[in-house]
Amino acid sequence: MTFPSLRTFRAAGRAYADFYPLFGCYEYVPPPENALRRFFMRHPHLETISLCWLESDEYHGPIAPEDVESLFPSLVHAEAPPFFWVTIAASKLAEQIESMTLTDVFRWAYVGIDLKDIAKSARRMPKARRFKFNPRKLIDGDLDGLEDVLRLMPALETLEIGIKFETDKIASLLSSTPNLREAVIHIPCDGSERLDYILSMAKICPRLVSVHDAKYKDNVGRWVIIRTPGGDIKVAVEGD
Repeated sequence: MTFPSLRTFRAAGRAYADFYPLFGCYEYVPPPENALRRFFMRHPHLETISLCWLESDEYHGPIAPEDVESLFPSLVHAEAPPFFWVTIAASKLAEQIESMTLTDVFRWAYVGIDLKDIAKSARRMPKARRFKFNPRKLIDGDLDGLEDVLRLMPALETLEIGIKFETDKIASLLSSTPNLREAVIHIPCDGSERLDYILSMAKICPRLVSVHDAKYKDNVGRWVIIRTPGGDIKVAVEGD
């Protein structure tokens, strides 16, 4: 069955997909024409792909960039496990990607993926406007790799990372995102210190207009950046 107008495919939550026959690995090389693969091949106009996080296993096989290019030629919005994003970032699809969300957050420490290695193999993503990444933690080496990845997205406007950063770390990270307009991060302080923290972010990112504390949901914990004609910068709670 084919749906000519289909532009979005989502298999998220706790759905479990067998990625081995989809992409090919070990005894599955080359990839067999399994049902899910045939479905994607019949729908080359899919623009949004959301693949589940892996509950009990990881995919350990290599994926050829040419394979994802042929399966998802129209891809612009992707939500996928890290192993899949590695290939997207290294493929020609990187040049057309507009938003990327990395899933598999609870297993990030175990999938054996290094952000610096991703940055080395990745292409520039000139159209990327949104990047969401929510691991449990990052070590210093990972933070350096994340900076390298963000530099490949010069037009990035929205960054969502749900972990804590010290002030000097966030300053270093945001220096890689000069066009950032919205930041969703875990703010590690309260009261006046929190406002100073957000103000420091606004000074680094001249286009920043909104900051949302990742530990809150909906519109709670959201601040707006006000820039006066005289060059002053103020921070206000959204809605005040």
